[in-house]
Amino acid sequence: MRENFYEAAIRHFIDGCVLQQEESYDNAVCLFGNSAECALKSLIEVYCGENRQQILRKGYGHKGEELLKDLYSFLVNSTNTAAYLSLDPALGLKLQDFNLPIVLFQEHPERRYNKNGCYSDTDASECKNSTEFLINEMIRQHIDGYI
Repeated sequence: MRENFYEAAIRHFIDGCVLQQEESYDNAVCLFGNSAECALKSLIEVYCGENRQQILRKGYGHKGEELLKDLYSFLVNSTNTAAYLSLDPALGLKLQDFNLPIVLFQEHPERRYNKNGCYSDTDASECKNSTEFLINEMIRQHIDGYI
């Protein structure tokens, strides 16, 4: 079965929002991490073209910070002029100052085995906000025809 990072990102985000509303903050934080990871991988699939499989096989596992760093690097350092012209230049600018909160990928995905009570509503909200940014960018790329 082929991975569908786009759909998985949206599904995990919605589930995380429901769990946060139900005050299940530990599960919400975990799902927001899954959602952010899938959104980043979805953007890499689009922007890294024929190199995407090589990049995704690089061994990221669940390392969101590395995914974000490599996506940004590709967007601003593309030497393939044709590929660069097909990219959304605004995305590189948006990602330039974007910082993922530490809690979003800290101990991800192993934290799914943690005891309850590790995360607060503040943690879940911080994760939700940054994941929502990535989800919105991913959806915008889809609407604009990049995905």
